[in-house]
Amino acid sequence: ENSLVRTQIRKQAQKTEEARKMHAAVRAKTNVSLAAYRKNITVIEASGIAEKHRLEGAAAAAAEANTIQLEADVVKFVRDVVKVNKTNLTMSLEQLVTYQRLMMLQSQTEAHFIYSGSPVEPVNAQAARALSSRRPLFRRCEGAPCSI
Repeated sequence: ENSLVRTQIRKQAQKTEEARKMHAAVRAKTNVSLAAYRKNITVIEASGIAEKHRLEGAAAAAAEANTIQLEADVVKFVRDVVKVNKTNLTMSLEQLVTYQRLMMLQSQTEAHFIYSGSPVEPVNAQAARALSSRRPLFRRCEGAPCSI
């Protein structure tokens, strides 16, 4: 009877050990599959981020190209439409650059001085705006605070 109990214990220990080995094998396979899925997720996320940056760069480049083309079309239109002193002469390139400069100065609402040119030459943007809009640089206000 003692030997029968020992045999039963040994068989049960063997079954338990086999179950542990099977459990370890299944866990190892599961961990391998999980690692493969995580790797795939990382690769897919990285390719998505790369595609996002590529699309943003392409969109920015296309927008910049469209802006440049639009500015060129506007300059061509201005050169073709604006005539010098009611004649049929179009603006010279120098006059066109001066026109563009005055338009740029007029759009600088916050700047009082703009620096440009090869030797740095300050331009009083506020005065240029006043000159281009033909309104006085300063005006007197009676009573209430005033703005230009």
